[in-house]
Amino acid sequence: PETLPYQRAALVRLTDGTLTASVRDTGTSDSLNVAIVDGSGNQIAMLKPPVDVEGNHVPVYVALNPTNGDVYVSDRGTGAIYVYAPDGGYRRTFDPGPELKGWAPLGLAFDARGHLFVTNIAKPYQAVHEFGPDETFIQTFGKPDELGFPNGVSVDADGNVYVTDSNNGRLVVFDPTGKRVGLVKRGASDAD
Repeated sequence: PETLPYQRAALVRLTDGTLTASVRDTGTSDSLNVAIVDGSGNQIAMLKPPVDVEGNHVPVYVALNPTNGDVYVSDRGTGAIYVYAPDGGYRRTFDPGPELKGWAPLGLAFDARGHLFVTNIAKPYQAVHEFGPDETFIQTFGKPDELGFPNGVSVDADGNVYVTDSNNGRLVVFDPTGKRVGLVKRGASDAD
């Protein structure tokens, strides 16, 4: 396999260290794609957006489903999440359900159970949404005016959800029920 020069660091890795996904600038007209590479950086597959979807594709975040190895890619330009098989084959566009029609997904993360967490930067308010392993909507983290451009998201082993609240310059922590339990603000303080 060809070893590829990456302009961005790898974003996610399976626990066995064998599969990594990274957004890559290919330098072509369809310059932003997602490459799947092995632990040595050798390309396994190149994920391309579905051909029947028009628009300016901008893949931003990548997450690997720990239960089946599927690769989820948020596409800011089209406001969609594309789902690919571990070998790079396009499976489908993720459907968040009618309640979230017109959403703007950005950050992606899975917990160990296969629950998907997605930051949403669309109106009526910006939040994080949790979906079960069958992709049904479970709950929303955040209230109106609580988050300003929730960018990245991560989930720990206890189910706590960590959200980078970019425009507010802080990290917000929610417990598994959606209650805000922590806040790390920007800047130096007396405790630093």
